[in-house]
Amino acid sequence: MTKAADLYIDSADYILPTTISGTPGVNDPFLARERATLGKTDVCVIVLSANQAFSTVDLALMRVLMAMKAEQIILFVNRVDELENPDVQIPEIDAFIRGVLQSKGIRTRVPIIYGSAVWAELAMRGEQSTIPRAALQRLMLLADARVVRAGKTGTGDKLHLGQPPYSTDKIRDLSGISELKNLITHKSVMNVGAPFAADVLVRATDVAQQSIILLSDTLDGELKIRPNLDMNAMIARMQRLLHGLEVDFPQLATTITERMLIKMSTAFREFIDHESARLRDMALDGNRMTTWSPDTDHLRTELNNAYHAFATEMSEDIGAIYERTANSISAIYAEILDGQSQLFSVQAPQLSEPKTPPTLMRTMSFDVKTSWIGSWLAKATGPATMIKRLNDLVTSEMVNFLDELRNEHVSDFVHAARQTLHAFLVEHLETLQKLASVDGAARGNQARQKLGTEIEVRKRLVSLKGLLSELQAQTEAVVADFRLKRK
Repeated sequence: MTKAADLYIDSADYILPTTISGTPGVNDPFLARERATLGKTDVCVIVLSANQAFSTVDLALMRVLMAMKAEQIILFVNRVDELENPDVQIPEIDAFIRGVLQSKGIRTRVPIIYGSAVWAELAMRGEQSTIPRAALQRLMLLADARVVRAGKTGTGDKLHLGQPPYSTDKIRDLSGISELKNLITHKSVMNVGAPFAADVLVRATDVAQQSIILLSDTLDGELKIRPNLDMNAMIARMQRLLHGLEVDFPQLATTITERMLIKMSTAFREFIDHESARLRDMALDGNRMTTWSPDTDHLRTELNNAYHAFATEMSEDIGAIYERTANSISAIYAEILDGQSQLFSVQAPQLSEPKTPPTLMRTMSFDVKTSWIGSWLAKATGPATMIKRLNDLVTSEMVNFLDELRNEHVSDFVHAARQTLHAFLVEHLETLQKLASVDGAARGNQARQKLGTEIEVRKRLVSLKGLLSELQAQTEAVVADFRLKRK
């Protein structure tokens, strides 16, 4: 069996490197191939069939939707060209899907696009020869019905992509291909591009400010460092910040992680208690226990809620550490620059949010009725043996689940966040060490000789200050636009 095939395509449509992962489908009961990619996905397009949206084989799909954040997901309902009356049936399907999502506690603002791969071929290539006659007739009937309704309501394209009534009333792009492209672009910008751009601008601003300080320090009178300053003491303070990071960061991560794991283990225990009570009730009522099937929906909801609460708390607390560290560095520079601290405003690095762990999407061994029920009944005279077996199975699953989540996913995220802050501190520590190395007129002259003539240094300073103003303006614009679109 082919496990994976990589295709490399040079296309002008993709300005930045983009990875598109196509999986066989979400009806693989163990999500064996999907787990390798879904946890790393920024935007996930889940394709359903209009003829069987959310059928009984889509249990794995619900696991994916419950685990991932709504911002990551786009649902594409394909094959509307096969519906007898798309104009009437699409609103019915939309209401059904959103009802299922709501019943599972999933936000119904997840965008849903209705379209047809067959119609998309027509839209992209303009060829009708390969399009079945019935598909063309349904396309024209749907277009006519939409135009008539739009003339009465006047809604047009002012509605939000992927949301009703846009999805059920739009008169353009009935294939869904343009709408899908636009939604992927929007989510890519909001979830990936804007945070990345803001981080790059912050880092570029930081580099520009450090360069201005170092160049200014090489020019007599251009930058005043506080008299009688013990630069070694300043460096020692920075080193203590670095050492504190090595102690405090792991403790914080451990505290928040343990809080999440306690919530999750409680959810598993409550699941055991609930299902054990069901088995006892069935036995008392004289019902056949072969009809028993565990209800894991509530368990999955609690596990996902615990994880998302952890992700929010971890992001907020680590972000606070980043901010405190940046403020501490700013305070050190304020002492060094003797009243000229406005030249250097240290901004904290951007923190990437934790990705959705594949662990939350996997099938649990007690999700469906399995052969061990039969062996229980053969040996047991009552529900006690089944309850013990259930307890053993769920406990084993809980241990594996929590260990995998803590030792793989959480550990990787904490390590990456810690490395980001470590690199940030080391960079500023090196800046202080460079400032110490050019302290004094003789060393300043040596630095000028290495960097170029005094005139050239002043030119560089003017350019850097202009660049710094531009960077700061761009950062404010990107961050403001990002926050506005988030709302």
